[in-house]
Amino acid sequence: MMMWGCIDKFCYHCLAGIDEPAFHGPDTMAAGFREFRIAPQVAGDVTWARASIKTVRGTVASSWQLAADSLAVQVEIPVNSRAIIAIPKLGRRAVSVSEQGVELVRNGEPTGSIAGLLGASENSEQVELRVGSGSYSFLLTGC
Repeated sequence: MMMWGCIDKFCYHCLAGIDEPAFHGPDTMAAGFREFRIAPQVAGDVTWARASIKTVRGTVASSWQLAADSLAVQVEIPVNSRAIIAIPKLGRRAVSVSEQGVELVRNGEPTGSIAGLLGASENSEQVELRVGSGSYSFLLTGC
């Protein structure tokens, strides 16, 4: 199976949001998934997606499920890796992101912290969480 070809790239890269390592250009990331980005894209009538890949560092996994009032995003980051998790706001202006009941960001301002969280920011399109290795279950809510 061609990992980053045609439909595979759409499923892994676009829907699940797992970015492949880039070795050139302005988006250069660390090889071997030492540093990478997960930016799931909610598309059309699709209400969930799930994908995982095995890397030299371990499994990278991403899944999401859309509900009427929330977007749940689960990720798995392998040992000795870091990632930026870009959670789409889906047109919502006032959002909150929590992980296992701990609110991390509300309306663009950090409000809490969990083990593994290295930083957080928000722009008009998404909330970005910088995390270390581990398994995370984020929940975006808002209007």
